[in-house]
Amino acid sequence: MNYTKLYPKENHQQLLATCFDYQLFIKSLLLNKSINTRKAIANSKDTALINTYNRWIAIKQQISQSFRDLDLQGSYWNMADMEKQANSLEQILKAKSQGFASNKELSYKDIQQQLKADEAAITIMREYQPLSDTSYVTEYVALVLKKTDAFPTLIRIASSNDFETTYVNDYINHMYDRVEDADSYNRFWKPIAAKLQGITKVYLSADGVYNQVNLYTLQNPVTKKYVLDEVSVSVLPNLSYMLNDTKSNSQYSAELYGFPDYDYDFTKKVSAPVASELIASSRYGLFKLVPLPGTKIEVENIAQFLQNTKWNVNMYQKELASEEQLKKTVSPKVLHIATHGYFLKDIYDKEDKSFLGFEEYKIKNNLLLQSGIMLAGASKSAKDTTNSVAQDGIFTAYEASLLNLSNTDLVVLSACETGLGQDMNNQGVFGLQRAFYIAGAKNLIMSLWSVDDDATQILMTEFYKEWSVNPTQQFIAKAFNKAQREVRKKYPHPYYWGAFVLLGN
Repeated sequence: MNYTKLYPKENHQQLLATCFDYQLFIKSLLLNKSINTRKAIANSKDTALINTYNRWIAIKQQISQSFRDLDLQGSYWNMADMEKQANSLEQILKAKSQGFASNKELSYKDIQQQLKADEAAITIMREYQPLSDTSYVTEYVALVLKKTDAFPTLIRIASSNDFETTYVNDYINHMYDRVEDADSYNRFWKPIAAKLQGITKVYLSADGVYNQVNLYTLQNPVTKKYVLDEVSVSVLPNLSYMLNDTKSNSQYSAELYGFPDYDYDFTKKVSAPVASELIASSRYGLFKLVPLPGTKIEVENIAQFLQNTKWNVNMYQKELASEEQLKKTVSPKVLHIATHGYFLKDIYDKEDKSFLGFEEYKIKNNLLLQSGIMLAGASKSAKDTTNSVAQDGIFTAYEASLLNLSNTDLVVLSACETGLGQDMNNQGVFGLQRAFYIAGAKNLIMSLWSVDDDATQILMTEFYKEWSVNPTQQFIAKAFNKAQREVRKKYPHPYYWGAFVLLGN
């Protein structure tokens, strides 16, 4: 992209096409490979290969249980041996499943063929342009592709180091303060919107701070309309998702988790609040996991709507909303989890020996341990205790990635900040979002900030009431947008109706 700036008078059309193709490749490289390998193995009908895969999953699950074992002298060599076994099996799986993989390299023309006349595909790119040997400036650009374009179009969004500090912090602060935001639309969306005349739907692959911003919540300071009112935006992990099969699971099954008993002691079979609060406030251990009675109403309302339309519903609350039960999940059409979530932001600046009971070096060196959800029995673990138990109530993104959701149309994480994670250049967000994609989920509904309990109940209830009438993948976005508008009637500020984002549809 720097070349186009240095030589603005040259014809860059072929260069932009090559860049678009490269983004298709690089953004989908790791995630799509993981997903497609699992699909290939499951569909191979090769019993030996499937058994090898199941052994690999079992060892990975053992590894996940050892992450909270702080007795390094007793666990280090066992863990090293398990990791060696897992790596060996993974190499076998890669070698044997390569024959199933597609070697077709995608181009912008493949994406263009999927577009309708009033649709556009956009890939956001973040670059660091050098200013000198010791300094750089962050630049955001977008490549926009329409149905009739001969080549993608380049849009320069911003060139400022404020983009990833001041700008995104301003956006988040306006949300939490519930005040009007007159700047974020111009900063994040206006340059793109100017190129979308006649476009009613956008497929977008985000990068950088765009993973922290719900575009629907940006308000045009001139028209006072939100992006929600102007255009439909489908956020994808990468644009190759446009080529995926949208066939829906015909088995109407739902697994619902809500109102976990965080104080439940699985050893004593009783709810036993943890008395000790002796922990520094600067640490990531949580003082108190407050019960969420609103999640009880939420999942019970959802269960009622689904059962009224002849769904098979399994609902888990209190001590039944457990990590052990969740790990037994096998590809329901819908998996809905209403609880506390966590994301350990800025963890690398901390010097604590443990975080939520995880040993420091383990959690700092595995991005999928830095986010997760809290289930029954999590209170003791959340206080940084050193107890290592399989049923610790902390369900990490690492563990989520090992679930079998190959036929799951939708995962809903009705919890705070479940859409956040460590952003990796061109590879998306490493956290719960990526984990559930790897597990096989087709679509995700997740949150970007702490959510309001009443607004969340309304949003989820309205969404399922609408979607249960036509529970296909294609109808998810329409039902979700209608639910957002229902919340907006009672709570006009986007803090309430814009905390959740739909990904992958």
